[in-house]
Amino acid sequence: MKSSRIHSKTPSSVVGSGDLEHVIRTAVVSRVPREAFCTYEDRARIPRLGDVVLVEVVELGEDDRIEVGCPRWDDPESRGVVPFVQTVVSFATLSLAVGRRLICAVGGRYATDYLLAEVPDRPQEHLDLVTFGGVVGTVASSNTRRGRVAKVRVVAFFADASGEILNTRSFSPRGVSANPSDLGKVRLAIVTGGAMEAGKTTAGAAFTRVVAGTGNEAWVGKVTGCGSFRDPHRLAAGGARGTSEFMAFGYPSTHGISSEEVRTLFWRLVNLLAGDARQAAGVAPWIVIEIADGLAQPQTAALLTDPSIRQAASTLLYAAYDSMSAQAGLRQLGEWGWNQAIVTGPVASSALGRQEVRELSGRQTLTFFDSLSPSAEQDTLGFKL
Repeated sequence: MKSSRIHSKTPSSVVGSGDLEHVIRTAVVSRVPREAFCTYEDRARIPRLGDVVLVEVVELGEDDRIEVGCPRWDDPESRGVVPFVQTVVSFATLSLAVGRRLICAVGGRYATDYLLAEVPDRPQEHLDLVTFGGVVGTVASSNTRRGRVAKVRVVAFFADASGEILNTRSFSPRGVSANPSDLGKVRLAIVTGGAMEAGKTTAGAAFTRVVAGTGNEAWVGKVTGCGSFRDPHRLAAGGARGTSEFMAFGYPSTHGISSEEVRTLFWRLVNLLAGDARQAAGVAPWIVIEIADGLAQPQTAALLTDPSIRQAASTLLYAAYDSMSAQAGLRQLGEWGWNQAIVTGPVASSALGRQEVRELSGRQTLTFFDSLSPSAEQDTLGFKL
């Protein structure tokens, strides 16, 4: 009978040795270089956010796909690592099967439309695949409209050449400041919303198309969420010059990190993209940053109550599904000092919805952005791009 345990090996790259020949490296570990995978360690340890683990699928869930980052490990030019800033988001999805082995990263997830998952506080033999980007954790609660997630068995933790457990947070861009910066000619747009699936990513991509259509250029990023290249890909599809996200800084997920840490992550992401944008000649570059989930999410609140972020932003787009969500969001944003938010999302696509927002908020002067009809956005946005 085949052993379920992989014992510690002598430090020498296990990648290419045949041990991982048929193992899928998921999106959340796609910035860990191949030479970092040196040893296996026993699974009986308390996981931490970002720990890299080898798992085996034991039960399929509602979503039977897994997302992998490109390029491949055997690409000599890239060392098998996705760039921190990409010009084109490169990823693929593969079908899962029981018995399939994956390289994943430990993390949680905050998703009102789907589930709440946490990083375990004790050793676990089995974990849940909480996003198809490769994050594994323990589901604490689920939306009753959703099916079950896939279950995996922890085979082993990976370690580096020194024997330290491999963690995605050890791999991030060097020399990127975490300090609030004077962006100068680079302008910042923030996209947030009332909740998950409120239309934030669609609005961010449409705004990026507006910027590109006026002869300017945009760089886009997602600062919070649970690891996947799907939303960054959709943001960049609006014609962005470059894109990045929290995974570039080693976070498979941002759920559970402190307010201070998420603010640091915000400024590192903005400064990383601004460094690229400043090299563009003869244009007025924009950075478009999406904040995941909604205003009730603690990390969203931590970012939007930060005065340095409010002062740096040229505009904020607030995505709402309906007029009540729009009214409540505008009131909350006003309390936080954001008095000129642009209303977007499904409610902005409806003349009746826009009328309801005006009546409920008591404000006749409101700016709406119909992200599904981006033919006249430059006029409707209310400021010069």
